[in-house]
Amino acid sequence: DQEKMVEYGLFATRDIAYDEVVLRLPMETMMCPYFEHVLEKSTEEDETKVVTSISSLLPPPFDPNRPVAQDMQLRPLCLITHLVNERYRGRASVFAPYLDTLPECTSTPLYWGLEEIRSLKQTAHLKRAVMMQAKLIWEYVQAREMIDQTHQERSKGGGAGSSDATLIPTRDFTFELFRWATATAHSRQNLIPFPVKNSRRAATVAASPAGGNEEGGEEADIDVAHGLVPLWDLLNHEDSDRACQTDVIFERIDGDQSRLRAVLVCQTPPDAPKGNPLCFHAGEEVTMHYGKRSNAQLLYHSGFVNCIVETSDTEGNGEVRGGEQINRNRSDCALLRVALPPAEDDAGLDRIRERVAARFGFRAYANQGCEHDGIACANAAATILAENNGGTDKENQTKQPAGARKATEVVMTEFAVSSHDALPEGLSRALLLCVANKKELTHLLRNMDTYMKLNADESCTEESDEGVASNSILLQLGEKHLKLAERLVDIQCNRCREEGVSSGTKVEREKEQLASSLALCDKETLRSWLHALCVQLGNGATRV
Repeated sequence: DQEKMVEYGLFATRDIAYDEVVLRLPMETMMCPYFEHVLEKSTEEDETKVVTSISSLLPPPFDPNRPVAQDMQLRPLCLITHLVNERYRGRASVFAPYLDTLPECTSTPLYWGLEEIRSLKQTAHLKRAVMMQAKLIWEYVQAREMIDQTHQERSKGGGAGSSDATLIPTRDFTFELFRWATATAHSRQNLIPFPVKNSRRAATVAASPAGGNEEGGEEADIDVAHGLVPLWDLLNHEDSDRACQTDVIFERIDGDQSRLRAVLVCQTPPDAPKGNPLCFHAGEEVTMHYGKRSNAQLLYHSGFVNCIVETSDTEGNGEVRGGEQINRNRSDCALLRVALPPAEDDAGLDRIRERVAARFGFRAYANQGCEHDGIACANAAATILAENNGGTDKENQTKQPAGARKATEVVMTEFAVSSHDALPEGLSRALLLCVANKKELTHLLRNMDTYMKLNADESCTEESDEGVASNSILLQLGEKHLKLAERLVDIQCNRCREEGVSSGTKVEREKEQLASSLALCDKETLRSWLHALCVQLGNGATRV
């Protein structure tokens, strides 16, 4: 089935200038279970047969009576089950022509097999792929149970065989269909604002004594929900200054001041480069910018990595050979993992470090026999700590009490880093903690709340002559912290395999190539971040 993956795009039939509207799509074209029009339309030949039972077309977990705060958490799943149900309804669905254009599978990790998932070991994102697939299974089981329960409840009053025919039968609610809907929603959904008065929640809001807000206030006039937008989702991503921009506006319906509808407008950027009034030429693919997303986010949600392979005609005969992958994602960021040194012989110091780590957002991970870089990161911190302490301090060491952290357990945290944000919130205090000596640990313990309140740049100030700040002076990132950062980057860059992909099927090779591309982009981003960190701390000339 995965050989059926098809690539789509939107192409210009004429020249398109800058500051020109490319698409204008009203709410009636969008697929969202919260939009009133979805429930009112019918494709029956008899125009008098209008669907009047609103809830009959909406599978669980959709519930218009659910409080907004709880409903927001379930809205992505509502779109997925709605998509499943509309696919089951086939030609009876008003969205049947649109559903026919959707690919049967995607290249996101939801469709990856075991060997393809393993190829993500060269990145920092293996755990995320496994958790995505585990969440998919859990949500499928929950949704299937809700579908079955709904059928049972709807058939109670009408006897055998009276279950709602517009709701997909439990036997047809398969895992493959649910996975397809989930991958489709992840790769194409958009958070769409809509007027509450023209939505599925309108009746609930009107009937509520508090105007729809369980806390006593009025519900907002504009709400948001996940939906699919036909035609608009044909636009592929491009990280460039010419990519189209998207906005949502509201306009009156037939001049009625009390009724609004959302309109999605996609247009080219307003400012044209000098001497180039055209944004897209006739026959050229029209693109849009999906937003500031890392390559990992693009892979997990859209199934691609924003990099290119620069090739060259090395033989001079028109045959392309070799090539180098180049990261084209200007918004890319990479995960940097930071871990405490392994359990120390001094149990007292170890407990202090763990207590501060818990306050700083670190989490403990038990070693289940699988490979991960947490232990390597912990050993890097221990090496830096020993180097700066002149070796391990044998004085006042105490035997670890029973129940203390084992040497194979890792206390770790991670940060999204990039050259645009050299010190994201919390990173400076994490680096300070991991290689803090006894005096510095005491200082951090006494001033945990102060460090938690400070922004990253405020935590790097002057230090005292003894190398440890008093209660009123904060610790400073210095040479040992840069060394730790360098070793952490080396550990994570060394995961990237230099060998090629396997000799499996074409689809398997393409997915392993995606993992390899992601690893190379992460490697480049981490090195760019390290350079930015050195520059920010005044060591750019000597460090990189």
